Amino acid sequence: CFAARCATWKGTAAPTSNAEPMEVAAAGGKPPAGTVTSVLGWGEISVKAREGFDFEKAVTALRKKLGDVVTHHEQHVGRLKNPEFLAKAAPEMKEQIRERAEQLAEQRKLLAEQIRLLGGEAE
Repeated sequence: CFAARCATWKGTAAPTSNAEPMEVAAAGGKPPAGTVTSVLGWGEISVKAREGFDFEKAVTALRKKLGDVVTHHEQHVGRLKNPEFLAKAAPEMKEQIRERAEQLAEQRKLLAEQIRLLGGEAE
């Protein structure tokens, strides 16, 4: 039973962590207020935010960061689609731009997911 396994783990992890007490909730229940929930392969986990955590402020900061990442990503993708750049650039430069575009695309996904987890809409 999952609850029994969690109870065993809880007793081991609680003394060594800096976390609030862990609780096992019934499947399909609504997560407590003030939590961030993520669905994992083996179940859902909700983490309660610290007292006074401002979800709106966090979402606003993440949106700003996402906007910057989107701008840089689109610049890199634009360079890779520009025939003049492709004709003149050294192969190493093209590879650097391609790698950076991939990194920025991954950052876009991660930031959008963080915003979603905090209850906001990314784009």
